[in-house]
Amino acid sequence: MAMTTTSGDFRLTGTERESSVFARLMNRIVEARQRQAQRAINAYLLSLDDTSLDRLGYEREELQKDGAVGYPFL
Repeated sequence: MAMTTTSGDFRLTGTERESSVFARLMNRIVEARQRQAQRAINAYLLSLDDTSLDRLGYEREELQKDGAVGYPFL
């Protein structure tokens, strides 16, 4: 019998220990999509001028630090 090993952090913590494999998978997909959406929002906000960002309560440096990747088809 062959044995394979994988590397990664697959430890279960907190409520993940109590959820099914599919629930954990779905949670991770949702979290990844939320991060992707936030990067797209940051990209749009970075296209605004500094006056508009100040009025909306954002700082350009903070948005750049958080990451910004727009969608190529927009």
